[in-house]
Amino acid sequence: MSRRIQSLPPGTRLVLVVEGADERRALEPLLPANAFIWAAGGRDVAAALRDLTFQPAWPDVRAVGVIVDAEEDPAASASLGAEALAVVGWPRPTGEGIAVDGERRGGVLVVPGDGRAGAIEAWLWAWAPPERRACVEAYFACTPNPGRTEAQRQKACVEVLAAGFEPTFRRDDLWDLVPVDDPCRDPARQFVAALRGR
Repeated sequence: MSRRIQSLPPGTRLVLVVEGADERRALEPLLPANAFIWAAGGRDVAAALRDLTFQPAWPDVRAVGVIVDAEEDPAASASLGAEALAVVGWPRPTGEGIAVDGERRGGVLVVPGDGRAGAIEAWLWAWAPPERRACVEAYFACTPNPGRTEAQRQKACVEVLAAGFEPTFRRDDLWDLVPVDDPCRDPARQFVAALRGR
């Protein structure tokens, strides 16, 4: 089934395909003017990337990055990203990192990074002020387990954290509060720089 996607602007040099709106909101402020980011709407990043190759501006692209949550198996998530690059004939690293073939660069970033299980919410948790984290931890100390997996626990904690800032906030709304230069975004900042060859 084809996804409805925005057109790649002419001159797009860098494309990032991410799982969802939370990753898109975390990364958008870090992107140069000639970059495009697309949320796949789930783990089928290969299909989303394949759809982008039909865009008239695709031949302008020189760097493609795939960003996925680690979930409970960071190595499997890295393979998922690498397979997505392979589907469109793009250079792919073995595991996380950057692969180069002539002028083309392909990369995979698994979040939260460093081989840890979880999801991008770990970055928001790292940003959160300690007193806010303490409140969330106290809340979950007297409630049932917030999730069976590390990713589920992170998402639950950050959802409660978001509600503490503003009752209508959802967890991805917190990205509007995180300064662009906050260290929690460093893995994404370094990944984008490496994709650009900097």
